[in-house]
Amino acid sequence: KAQDKPPFRILHSEFLIRAAKWAQHHPHHLLQVDVAQMPQIPAEVKGRYRVGVNGAIQEALALPPAEIVKKPRHFRNSKEAIAIQERLSALKAEREKAAKELEVESGFLVPNAVLETLAEKRPKNRQEMETLGCFLPWQLDVLADSFLKALRH
Repeated sequence: KAQDKPPFRILHSEFLIRAAKWAQHHPHHLLQVDVAQMPQIPAEVKGRYRVGVNGAIQEALALPPAEIVKKPRHFRNSKEAIAIQERLSALKAEREKAAKELEVESGFLVPNAVLETLAEKRPKNRQEMETLGCFLPWQLDVLADSFLKALRH
């Protein structure tokens, strides 16, 4: 927030994925996680962001398995899978329209993982969207109505 930049401009998701995998595969470091020990680490992580990244990894490692975010499950019922895919396409179209109007990247506006969650959970109102925990307030202000409309059809 202090830099007024989106998180992906500060630390790229590729690094965050590598850091998570590294921490998971180095159990001898779990008590004293330090990303500075990772190979090929960006310089800013060794300095300015080291404490924050280490803390985030430590928090993630401490989560009970039930609280770990999982990818949406694949559905055996083909009708359900088709319906989810159709809702996802409608949500992506709404996101693209809003991104074009706001002149921002669509993935910055709302990541695909959030759209997949919406397509699967199919919230019926703004409050249900809020309880999913996937949105910042400004995203709901900009997109809630159009996403809810897309989910109804």
